[in-house]
Amino acid sequence: MIEFTLAQLSNENLTLLFNNAFYEAEELKSKKDGGEDESIVTMVHLNDWNHLVYADESNHCLAFETRIYGIDTEMDLMLKICNFFDRFPVHANAFKDDDGSSGVCFIYKHIVPEGTSLSARSVIGVFRSFVQMFESHYAHWHQVKEAVA
Repeated sequence: MIEFTLAQLSNENLTLLFNNAFYEAEELKSKKDGGEDESIVTMVHLNDWNHLVYADESNHCLAFETRIYGIDTEMDLMLKICNFFDRFPVHANAFKDDDGSSGVCFIYKHIVPEGTSLSARSVIGVFRSFVQMFESHYAHWHQVKEAVA
């Protein structure tokens, strides 16, 4: 069984890992000032959602995020809804877009202690758990909104 340290879980390797597990994944890049490509994150497409995955070596974690843009809810209410979801492993953070519309980012950070590694199977398993909890949160968004309003 192949094991990966966080340093080995580059966005390129994460993309390969997810594609080998029959997910549709791509490495997102941006241009540096010098014109070079810089890898910023792996995007995994699943069930009409785009999930972001990246290794955060400085914080010793593997991070999973899903962002929802254009939520028509006041920020105070968004923060109350996010506080409710923060009781669960997948947290919610409200944000404002550049155009002023509200959104929410669902985040899970899987701690990987220094000197340990993860198998490909564990990475995919943690991703599947993240997606299940995200989808549950999203399915209950309006119920939570009514309860905290």
